[in-house]
Amino acid sequence: MILDNEILPHGYTIYRKDRVSRGGGVLIAIKNTILTKSLPLPSNLELLAIELIESNHVIVVTYLPPNSDTSQTITYLRQFFDRKIILTGDFNLPEINWNTMVGSTLNCNLFCDFVFESNLSQLVTVPTHCRGNCLDLVLTNFPDEIVNLQVDNSTLLKSDHLLVFFSLMTSYKQKTLIQEPHFVIDFSKLNYTDLANYILDYDFSSCLYTHNVELAWNHLRFTLHNAISQFAPKVKLKPRKCFPKWYNSEIRLRLNRTRHFRKQAKCHPTTANVNRLEREDNYLNQLMTTSKMKFEASLVEEFAYSNSNKIYKYINNLLKRDNIPETMHFESQLATCDLEKASLFNQFFRSVYTTSDMDDKA
Repeated sequence: MILDNEILPHGYTIYRKDRVSRGGGVLIAIKNTILTKSLPLPSNLELLAIELIESNHVIVVTYLPPNSDTSQTITYLRQFFDRKIILTGDFNLPEINWNTMVGSTLNCNLFCDFVFESNLSQLVTVPTHCRGNCLDLVLTNFPDEIVNLQVDNSTLLKSDHLLVFFSLMTSYKQKTLIQEPHFVIDFSKLNYTDLANYILDYDFSSCLYTHNVELAWNHLRFTLHNAISQFAPKVKLKPRKCFPKWYNSEIRLRLNRTRHFRKQAKCHPTTANVNRLEREDNYLNQLMTTSKMKFEASLVEEFAYSNSNKIYKYINNLLKRDNIPETMHFESQLATCDLEKASLFNQFFRSVYTTSDMDDKA
């Protein structure tokens, strides 16, 4: 069994429905600052449904095996007719022409009728599979709130399917979280000698002589995790800094792409990889500059018409300094260590706030 924290780092609520017979399944990961809840599910369908509590949206992720009966999935989905719904996943319905809403099989036509009756819009218009088929769909009854949809044909993942990205334009109230300290293993201080001796002395016979692969894997994983925890210290992670107000989903997508291409260019510095990295880097910089300028322009406009104080908060945040400088000076004195800096602060306060000031105010 694969644990949730092995799939994604901390900070996400994970909903999943794994296959019992073989690998695979469906999964939804939501930032744990967003209030969500799982909706009742049929046991015979490879499907997940959750509700965004603040906005009342329903998100459904499903997988339909090739040539499978769509009637049971349609029956389940009909309950969301009067809700804002995003239905996405691998539907394996390549026979449907989404321009004419006509399919060449009974199952396809049945699904087309459901889409039409539910007033759903299918937003993916290009192939999402290496064979040129459009299998991965995004269907919704509020298409105006789905923006920046794109199909990524880069090799971010080794799969016969392409990645489908989109953004949901909605507002929600963030859930207040008590930030607990998060610890990770510091592999740079791992005692490899003691770890190697521990593993060499350990009896793995229970893994070697069993026919139960799941049991063997869990035993091996537990043994390795236990060994690492013994011979490697843990360090406390610093809290992540907040992103600027102009940071959006498109920038995040392009930032991830640029990081991927940078790694690729570092490992394989071919002319094509370097040029692709340069194009992505330039586009990202231009995107961030434009987004920042639009945000600042909106602050100025809002201040002009409503005298909003948001622009003051933004400027103060830009001018704020979190750390005391390494070198400080007051008049002719210079300070580099903490004690000297404290002494300079004391002298400065005494120079601007003296007993005579107190007497005058009295």
